[in-house]
Amino acid sequence: MGLIKDILAACDDITYHYIESKKPKVIKNINFNHSMKKIDKLIDKLNNSDITGLIIEYIEVLSELHPPYGRFEHCKSVKLINERYNSTFEYDILKTNKDKYHIIADVYQIPNGGFDISCSIQIHIYHNGIPTISFFIPLKDLIPKVLKDPNRIEAISAEARIEFSKIIQYDIIQFFKEYQKNCRSKVELNGK
Repeated sequence: MGLIKDILAACDDITYHYIESKKPKVIKNINFNHSMKKIDKLIDKLNNSDITGLIIEYIEVLSELHPPYGRFEHCKSVKLINERYNSTFEYDILKTNKDKYHIIADVYQIPNGGFDISCSIQIHIYHNGIPTISFFIPLKDLIPKVLKDPNRIEAISAEARIEFSKIIQYDIIQFFKEYQKNCRSKVELNGK
């Protein structure tokens, strides 16, 4: 399993132990809240980490837990094609009254032979609804080497790539928070 599935399994275990425990409700609540705070601390650490490497696992989990399209936050679809995951994320950058850059990022799972799996991202940039730029980039090269390029096209493409890494981080953290909220709801329903 990967980090995302491990955290989800830990939340499920904490919830299961609460529901199955024969201890008094007060003790169960203390144990549950203490365990969930440990998960919260782990999730908070992800705020300061580059977690774009978790994108394939995140896409797999979305496909399993949000069928049929895997929609959640910026992810608009997840498809399993020939045992490989493909997904589409949408977001905006550099939005003003006159200009709007809408980004569609397609993530493709690519086997590298053996057990190694990576992904490639195709980014489509639309300026005020008109297709402007489209390019492929391997996940490992997502963050551009030059951040302040004087060339406007390069600067916009760099901004789209940086923003993609931010939305992945945001979406994964929101996903964990929603999952924890669902676990707490199960506990509350069981406690009544």
